[in-house]
Amino acid sequence: MRQTILYPYSWALRYGRGEVLDLAIQNAAMYEVSATEKAPYLDIAGTVQAEMELLSLFVLNRDLVKPRQLS
Repeated sequence: MRQTILYPYSWALRYGRGEVLDLAIQNAAMYEVSATEKAPYLDIAGTVQAEMELLSLFVLNRDLVKPRQLS
């Protein structure tokens, strides 16, 4: 039996090839991690394979209550 975490990892291994992009989300909604720290609901990572003209983006929504928009 496969664990559900298998699929995101397999997609990252399959599509996350090439050079890693330095991405940042601006004006992100945040949630409290501790009394002094906050983290954005959305997290993003990406890679690019220029020779194949292939861009891969991986977006994580940490909000367990509602969807978040990304533009």
